[in-house]
Amino acid sequence: MDVKTFSVISAQYGYSQDDEHVFGPEGVIKDADTDTFKMVTSVYSLDAGHVYAHAKMIDADSGTFRVVKEGLYAVDESQVFYDGNVLK
Repeated sequence: MDVKTFSVISAQYGYSQDDEHVFGPEGVIKDADTDTFKMVTSVYSLDAGHVYAHAKMIDADSGTFRVVKEGLYAVDESQVFYDGNVLK
């Protein structure tokens, strides 16, 4: 961790970053893009190429991903999610 570039994204939910890594409640979020990473809700976050639920990458399209009514439900161009899991 680079303390000179360290910043808190969400103290309430345990997210932070430095110039090379994004950190979630359980440590480094693998492959997260520090330039485009953002929290969407307490469950969902995304960057230019990935979507995360509870700081774990999920198989969703970051370009079409959106949260429904800021809750646990979300959609992308082909799937519906609840709390990070695909609904059938």
